[in-house]
Amino acid sequence: MFTNSVPDLANMRDALEHFNAYEKGKGKLQTKGDVWSTRTWLDTREGRVLLFVTPGNGQHWSLDVQVATAAAGTLVMTISKVLSEPSR
Repeated sequence: MFTNSVPDLANMRDALEHFNAYEKGKGKLQTKGDVWSTRTWLDTREGRVLLFVTPGNGQHWSLDVQVATAAAGTLVMTISKVLSEPSR
């Protein structure tokens, strides 16, 4: 459920965390030798905070921060519930 709520998150995290590898054409999402110049920006629309990542290869990833926050809260509550259940 969390992954469905934030489908681009893993790719965005990978490109941002390993931007130096992507600039050298060695990122795991790249075709060999395909050099990306990643752009990142925030935008606010209708009270929403959106994070965008464009890796420079025609792809476009986005993240609605409020949706991600709600999904993370649900994930934490689900994990807490499971961990508080008595062992069987």
